[in-house]
Amino acid sequence: MKFPSAPKTLSVILPLFDLRNCRWGALESVLRQQAPRDQFEIIVILGRTDDPNYFISPRINKLLEECDRVIQTELNPNDPAQEIHFCKSGVEASRGNFLYFLEGHTTLASKTIQNILNAIHMHPDKTIFWGPRRDIASQPLGKLIAANTARHLSRAKSEGFFTLGGNSIIERDYFSQLGGIKTRYGRFNEVILRFRINKAATDVIKLPEILCYHYNDMPHNHLIKLARTMGACRFVAYSDAKLNQSETLPPARHFIFKWIQHLRKTQWLQPICIAFAKLFLQLATLAFQIKPSFGFKSFLAGIAFADLSGFCDRPSIILKISKDYHFLEKRCGNPFGPRIET
Repeated sequence: MKFPSAPKTLSVILPLFDLRNCRWGALESVLRQQAPRDQFEIIVILGRTDDPNYFISPRINKLLEECDRVIQTELNPNDPAQEIHFCKSGVEASRGNFLYFLEGHTTLASKTIQNILNAIHMHPDKTIFWGPRRDIASQPLGKLIAANTARHLSRAKSEGFFTLGGNSIIERDYFSQLGGIKTRYGRFNEVILRFRINKAATDVIKLPEILCYHYNDMPHNHLIKLARTMGACRFVAYSDAKLNQSETLPPARHFIFKWIQHLRKTQWLQPICIAFAKLFLQLATLAFQIKPSFGFKSFLAGIAFADLSGFCDRPSIILKISKDYHFLEKRCGNPFGPRIET
């Protein structure tokens, strides 16, 4: 499907990355929206994997045909180090005046797009909108992640109201002014954009309605991979801030990050941090069912050690994030044979 002649109000950017137990629910929820279809576009980004959960059946392909644009990439949808490339390719393919980022494990409420469009039309001079999301979890680890997500969202409210996880809508031009997405910073782009939004004291319109539902259940190893990738990206951002004396990047605040930045060799710390991360996360899931407060503290310790392991062992992770990937655009009429659209 080709672009319309004029840009639409909203671009819904859906990277089908890390589907979890949501499967194809994110895609289905976007297509079920009770909103005028001529006011928003759907940009889907696909990866390549042998994972049977990611198999594109004829039913899913019919759903893809309803999207405005489907980007087929060579990216691995289960590798956290490649996630940011999904988001960046979606931005480059979109044309809407506002950008709304979703995740592959996030489903929309039925009237989310209509509520967003109403807010944009009611506040034509505003550049950022934010709304709450509800976490879905059935396993102890998922419930701990939900508690931690609530903690992070509380911080986001005080530091700039921006996430890539279905909470935030941002004007395209303002997004570009803030620097957009830089792949070298991975998912840490969220923190950087919040830092810049907060520094600019940008007014944010809060939507009262729940925008989406976020699926949190995942294996321990995947959570550790996510935290390790964030740690590596954190190192890049902190190092750039220090090296360039940049006021547009958040500096390292915690003394441990500052100490590790001064060390010439840090990879010896990586296996120690991984061991403690696994220990504390196992302890957290066991303790959470008996004493939730202690379980949550153990969870925070486990995440901190996993993040630190990435901060210490950054070369291999950063290489994956910085690598240039070849993107192919998938023409919907040819579901299993991606071609470059000209």
